[in-house]
Amino acid sequence: MTDDPDITNRITRLIETFRSESEFDRQFAERSLIKIGISAVEPLLQVIDDEDMGVRFHAVNGLGDIGDQRAAEPLYRRLTDDDFDVRIMAAHALAHLGGVLASRLIEDLHASDARLRSMAALALGELADWDAVLPLIEQLQDSDPDVRWYATDALGKISDSRAVEPLIAAIGDDNQHVRIAAADALGKLGDKRAVESLLPLLQDEDRFVRSWTAGALRRLDDTHAVPALIASLADTDQYVRREAVKALGELGDRRATEPLRPLLLDPDPVVQWLTQAALLQLESAEHSRTLVKRWLCA
Repeated sequence: MTDDPDITNRITRLIETFRSESEFDRQFAERSLIKIGISAVEPLLQVIDDEDMGVRFHAVNGLGDIGDQRAAEPLYRRLTDDDFDVRIMAAHALAHLGGVLASRLIEDLHASDARLRSMAALALGELADWDAVLPLIEQLQDSDPDVRWYATDALGKISDSRAVEPLIAAIGDDNQHVRIAAADALGKLGDKRAVESLLPLLQDEDRFVRSWTAGALRRLDDTHAVPALIASLADTDQYVRREAVKALGELGDRRATEPLRPLLLDPDPVVQWLTQAALLQLESAEHSRTLVKRWLCA
């Protein structure tokens, strides 16, 4: 807290602005308090438990960005806030403070409250805490799908090879959000062991699972996925076709050239544009291979 009455009054007015109906005014007040910094910490802590969700939300976000360790315990309490957005913001804010409560968050992966298990997994993923990898892997079997989703997403952010096999198993989860997170995480980890297991997801009943899987296969950069991705060019969903086209362009396999050409007339203009780019990538890759062969034979 500051002894300057002008700054104190300004902080008070800014915090009161959190109750405004104007989102612009609330965001401006929050950014202004973050700029004030340490002097705003105590006043923000005084309203972090306010009955008004908007006040709690902006107080939590401001404290996270300021990064003062005094906020750790109050932010931790908000991991079980009644409001979803406040809980999410509290998890991100705790991550901004560093690993000060990491060991407690790892313990909370086994808490009785599913909300706390979920937010602990989210925060640990943001922290990229390697000590959390094995406990997070255990939570891939949690009874609550939200917990499984956050644990899966966290393992993708931490990018530890110990998670590859458990994440491959998670792509068979009955919850589509978990399958999406597992595909995305495997793409981030970059381990080619995942390729064969991901291919069936290109036929998943959920279009978002199919599109995220195509994106993951693009990052895994393995031409074993080419035939399945070519088949995805006929998907009824334009987002799946977009991801398949991007993947085939980046993989640079000439087998995709002819199957791609019809998509130059795709009903989706984005698919058309991506197809042009992909065909140029394939042409460039083929030209490079030709030059290498000539050099080797010279």
